[in-house]
Amino acid sequence: MFFRLSHTTSHIPHHADHLPQTCFLCYTESLSFTIDSLFNNTSLSDVLLRVHDAEGNVGEYPAHRNVLATHSEFIEKACLGGFMEANNKTMDLQDEDPKYFEIALKWMYTGGDYETPDGMIGVAQLLFHIHVHRVADKFLMPELQEICAQAFTKTAITLLGDATRLRTSRNAVLSGEIVQKAKDYASAMLPAIDLFYSNNVNAQSSLGRAVAVGALQVKWEKTPDLLSMMLIAHPIFTQDWAMAIIMGPFDIR
Repeated sequence: MFFRLSHTTSHIPHHADHLPQTCFLCYTESLSFTIDSLFNNTSLSDVLLRVHDAEGNVGEYPAHRNVLATHSEFIEKACLGGFMEANNKTMDLQDEDPKYFEIALKWMYTGGDYETPDGMIGVAQLLFHIHVHRVADKFLMPELQEICAQAFTKTAITLLGDATRLRTSRNAVLSGEIVQKAKDYASAMLPAIDLFYSNNVNAQSSLGRAVAVGALQVKWEKTPDLLSMMLIAHPIFTQDWAMAIIMGPFDIR
């Protein structure tokens, strides 16, 4: 379980200021557990989120406006601006994949790092971080955006580390495996670049910097046409790429 004071301070009553420190810690830890347990729970729920994807699938999540507004400026404004249906207090969110929205929603209740699905590795994991970041960006959740960028970098380091460890090995038999690992890393970065920059993103975002620095680790001299294709297709990537080179050093390990 993750505990962050930011999840509790707005709900701590005034009398808590006068509690002994040990009692105060017990109080906040208990309150954190309560918020954690309210995720996707109808208990005390005052809003129903209906998340619609492009294929017509709908995910429904009972939620709590105080928790949502603490972490999402978008949802806070929606709640205050009367975007919910008055009779049944529902909020419809369009063009969102429920499985990624649920990750962001759970993070609002638990804090800390979000979890990737078991068994997910390589390019799938990189793309997962980008999808969650897209939700965080749309719903104005800057803290989660930073966490996504850090998670992306950690995954890229893991992928790159596989090739690096082999490259430093003295076993010449591994040379073919070294080449393959380098190709695997490049194969993971290409769809990540394409997915991230296909969205409407701003230059020099936290994840944009992470993607650009990760891309700089690829041995593009062996596949220059692929790099040219990405730079032409995504002007914002070109800006992030150039800034990553200028700012250097760009070894992410």
